[in-house]
Amino acid sequence: MLNILIAIIIGICAGVITGLIPGIHINLISALLVSSAAAFSNIPLLYFVLFIISMSITHTFLDSIPSIYLGVPDPDMALSILPAHRMLLEGNGFLALKYTLYGSIAGLIVSVVLSPVLIFGIPLLYALIKDYIGYIILFFVSLIFLKDRKRFLKNLFIFLLAGIFGILALDMNLNQPMFHLFTGLFGISNLILSLNTSKLTKQKFQDIIIKTKHKVSVFIATIVGIVAAFLPGMGSSQSAVLGMSLMKKKDTENPSVFLSFIGGINTVNMFVSLITFYTINKARNGSVVAVKEIVGAINLPTLLLLIAASLFVGGVAVFLGTNIAKVFSRIVEKINYKMLILSIITSIVILSFVFDSFLGLIIILLGTALGIMTSKLEVAKSYLMGCLLVQVLIFML
Repeated sequence: MLNILIAIIIGICAGVITGLIPGIHINLISALLVSSAAAFSNIPLLYFVLFIISMSITHTFLDSIPSIYLGVPDPDMALSILPAHRMLLEGNGFLALKYTLYGSIAGLIVSVVLSPVLIFGIPLLYALIKDYIGYIILFFVSLIFLKDRKRFLKNLFIFLLAGIFGILALDMNLNQPMFHLFTGLFGISNLILSLNTSKLTKQKFQDIIIKTKHKVSVFIATIVGIVAAFLPGMGSSQSAVLGMSLMKKKDTENPSVFLSFIGGINTVNMFVSLITFYTINKARNGSVVAVKEIVGAINLPTLLLLIAASLFVGGVAVFLGTNIAKVFSRIVEKINYKMLILSIITSIVILSFVFDSFLGLIIILLGTALGIMTSKLEVAKSYLMGCLLVQVLIFML
C-alpha cells in the first residue's frame, strides 16, 4: 500500500510540472517512461501505470492555470482562454480557476458514479455507432453553425481556413505540432490583443456560486466526454466544440458556465479513456497508449484501483490548484502585465525554435495571424477548432 501511495504522489508531482509548464506535456513524459521502463525491470508495472494515471488526472486539473494567468494554452484547454483571460483582466482570475476545478472534480465524481454503467454500456454503444462516427460528428458540428446563422458565412470561412491550416501544420512532421498550432491560434493571438493592458486589476479571492446552469454544463461535459473517449481522433478540445452544440448560446457565452464545462470535459475524457481501454481495448490518448504499451491490458481489480486512485488524485489536485492559483493571483497583480506578455511571447518563440526551428515559428506566425483575424471578424474562437475537426471529418467520412 505504501508503494502504491508513493507511485501516486510522484505522479501528482509530475502532473503539477506538466500542468504548469507549457511545452512539457503528459504525452512526452509518458513516452519517456515507456522507453525507459525496461531499465527498471525490478519495479512492478502497476506502479508505472499508477504514476501515468495520477500524472494525467492531475494535469487535467492544473493545465488551466497557465491558460488563465499566462495565456499559453494546453491543447485541451485552448477554448477556455478567451473567457478565462477576460475574467483575469476583470480581477477574477482566481474565480475562473475555481470554476474549472469545480468542473473537473464534479465531472470526475459523476463519471466514477456512472462507471458500472459505462463498463457494460461502452462496448454496446461502440458496436452500435462505430460505422457512423463521421456522420455523428458532422451532425454536431452542423448544430453549432445553425445556432449562429447570422454569421454563417464568416464562421464557415474561419472554420475551413483553420481546417486547411491544421492539415498543413500536422502534415509537416514537426516534433511538437500541437504546441505551435494552439499557441498561435489561441495563445499569442490573445496575448497581442491584450498588450494595451499595463497593469492588471487587483485580483479578488471569492468563493464560486454554483447554479443549476453550472451543474447542467458539467452533465453535458460528462456525456460528451464519455462519448468522445472512444471516438478516434476526438480529444477534449474537439469534443468540447461538439458539446457546445448541446448548450444554450447564452451559457456558452457565460465565462463561469463555459469554464465549468471545459474543466469537466477535460477530466472526464481522460478518466473515461481508462474504462474504454478496459472494455474495448482502445487507447484514445497518449497516456493510455503508454499504459497499453507497458502492460498490454488491465483487469477489473486494476481498473478499480485506478478509479480509486483517480478520486484521491482529484481531491489533492483541487487543493493544489486552489493554492497555486492564489500565488499566481498575487504575483500577476504586482508586475507590469505588458512586460509579462512580451516575456511570455519571447519565451514561446524560443521554445518553438528549439522544438522545430523555423518551421515551428512559421506555424506560430500564421496561427497568430489567423487568431487575430478571427477576433477582428468577431467570430467565436471555437470555430478555430476546425484546425482538427476538418481533418477528423475527412478521415471519418
